[in-house]
Amino acid sequence: KDVWWGYLRSLQLSWRDHYALVITFYKEHGEPTELAYALAEGHHKKPSYNEDAKVLLYDLFNRNGVTVDGHNGRGDLIWCVEHLELDIMVEKFSFDTMLAHHVINDTLPHDLTYQSKKYTDLGVYDTELETWKRDNGVNEKMLDADSYGMIPYDILAPYSAKDADATFQSKKKLKAEIDANPQWSYLFYNIVMPATAPI
Repeated sequence: KDVWWGYLRSLQLSWRDHYALVITFYKEHGEPTELAYALAEGHHKKPSYNEDAKVLLYDLFNRNGVTVDGHNGRGDLIWCVEHLELDIMVEKFSFDTMLAHHVINDTLPHDLTYQSKKYTDLGVYDTELETWKRDNGVNEKMLDADSYGMIPYDILAPYSAKDADATFQSKKKLKAEIDANPQWSYLFYNIVMPATAPI
């Protein structure tokens, strides 16, 4: 779903290897947690999120030394701005692992699965998710219509945590490669990242 008609199920954070936090707003099929409110019938009204949670998240991201990194962050951060009013995340957005990998080698795949295998010790971590999709007859067209809203929480949460961890681990190695090459570094920090502001 698009950002205006969909809802944000969770926000994943990682701050060191093998550590991640999944903040869940909605479980499967739009069932709200204590951090969100029931979805309006037919999703014709914007989802509503707990104001205290939004304030706490803003305070977290507004702390000195906190940066926001992501994999295809441009696509993800717009959800955080639209649904959680976290414009601060855009201001702090400093490194995109997908774009960094493209600067290093534009002919290789840039998806997070590829990067996880190449730059982390996590390897392929979506086996349980892919098995559930196969066993339940869920195809990509169905996912496009409902995003990951139908995936059970106990399968999606560990997968989401590993997404954050894989991004964190990949960033360290990609940043070292980018920073070691003055041409890549100039291109990435002065052209690519400023040109991809999410909003």
